[in-house]
Amino acid sequence: MNIAVVSHDSFWPLKGGGGIRVFWVTKKMVERNHKITVIAPFLSTNGLENDFASIKIGNLGQITRFVKFKEVVYLFLMIKIFFKLLITRFDLIYAHNVVAGFPALLVAKLKGKPIVFDMDDILTGYSKNRFIYNLGPAMDYFTAKHSDLIIVMSRYLEKKLRSKKINHIYNIPHGVDLSIFKPEKWRKDFIVYAGGIEKNDGVLLVPRAAKKVLKIFPHERFLFLGDGRDLPNLKRIVKEENLENHFIFKGWIDHKEVPRYLSRSKIGLITSLKSIATEASSTLRAYEYMASGLPVIVPDLDGMVEQVDNGTRGLIFKCGDAEDLADKILLLLENRALCEKLSMQGRKYISSNCDWDKNAKKIVEICEDCGVN
Repeated sequence: MNIAVVSHDSFWPLKGGGGIRVFWVTKKMVERNHKITVIAPFLSTNGLENDFASIKIGNLGQITRFVKFKEVVYLFLMIKIFFKLLITRFDLIYAHNVVAGFPALLVAKLKGKPIVFDMDDILTGYSKNRFIYNLGPAMDYFTAKHSDLIIVMSRYLEKKLRSKKINHIYNIPHGVDLSIFKPEKWRKDFIVYAGGIEKNDGVLLVPRAAKKVLKIFPHERFLFLGDGRDLPNLKRIVKEENLENHFIFKGWIDHKEVPRYLSRSKIGLITSLKSIATEASSTLRAYEYMASGLPVIVPDLDGMVEQVDNGTRGLIFKCGDAEDLADKILLLLENRALCEKLSMQGRKYISSNCDWDKNAKKIVEICEDCGVN
């Protein structure tokens, strides 16, 4: 088949869970001898030929999720996607997230071609613009309702869609490259946060929690792998609280380097604040933590509680509560047996359910069935 793969996340180099998901799906499509056109932002194409010598590229520009005036940028992205798809030959569209999905749906209907919408989460629910936050989800649901098939990553989002009489749904979680993310017997130096550093990521909770942790464990260090518009605020608070000797900021690193840092970490943190989007979110970094043998701490948001199976694979803290986050960190630091139990359970779950090689293949098979039917 000729498949148009469409995403608003940067496709190359790999940055963020959405882009990594699209990368693996595209990789499996190429392995199964489909002809692929990728319409997405590309920050660079250096090294791309090693994995994707045969794909066609519709570059939407050097755009990341951390741009200013994001909603305006996304609107222009949607327009560019629409017109690029109009001149692209395809038998099926695989669209990741609503910024790609909505214009892709319009073109698919115009051309009479099927579309598979990998919904991920309710993307418009991340917006700080109250109009978009309140009314934008209608666009997510409209795209889901009129797509031929929908893929989600959490039971919460699946239930939400079914409540709106949308039923053509497959639930396939993120995956992990198990060949590089695995438990290692290195010295465990860090409490780690990996991922975006935006307001909705709740990272400002960490220095506040750290103050309580450091009173009991004064030598602990907090490692941040990632970037975003809230990073200056995070660094400012760390400085104001005289915590600079306990915080390390590495910025964005090549995704292939992430396992090296996780292998030297003892606890993995997710601190997302509550929103329409984060309630449905199922984060890649939680799976990568678990694959690396880290006990993970997540907020009590439905999609993330699912990831740790109500506490059997990680600990849950009250969303937005730095005091409770600190208490959960202390519980793990004080209880090695609990850490080992959560580590074992997490790695076992990932090995059985979250192998990219298998999960990306499932998504491609769904696309193939949709294209044939």
